[in-house]
Amino acid sequence: MSNPRKASWKTAAAIILERAARVAICGVGNDLRGDDAAGILCLRSIKRRFPAAGSARKAFLFIDGGETPENQTARIREFRPDLVVLIDAARSGRRRGEIFVVAKEAIADEEVSTHRISLALLIRFIEESIGASVLFLGIEPGSTEPGVSVSAAVRRAARTVGEYFGRYF
Repeated sequence: MSNPRKASWKTAAAIILERAARVAICGVGNDLRGDDAAGILCLRSIKRRFPAAGSARKAFLFIDGGETPENQTARIREFRPDLVVLIDAARSGRRRGEIFVVAKEAIADEEVSTHRISLALLIRFIEESIGASVLFLGIEPGSTEPGVSVSAAVRRAARTVGEYFGRYF
């Protein structure tokens, strides 16, 4: 029997991805701060697997949100997605590199992070003003200190996410 904790992010993603025709994927983070690059690495891994123009089964928009994903809301709104997938390093006490769904209720509005606004506020804005569902995937980081290399565990997680999303192209 498979481990339900490991399968949960894939199950949640499958349910919502199956229904969405237009998907915006936003990688969040800073690639100069070790494992904080998790969201950006996942986005790159997904984009590498994207097929030649016109052959995808769904419409996708890929966004490098960097440290200020809120600056990309106009692009997201213009694309009119059914689903926005946010991917970011997120501390939850799991093993480094573990992939999981972050429940929006678990994110404090006043969270302290490298982002200019809380991701909880960003999610609420996307849902309420754009009308899209949001799936927030977290990757458990190790060090997010400046100048530190990305860990092997987070690199593996980025490949796993890329391979998983590749099946929806």
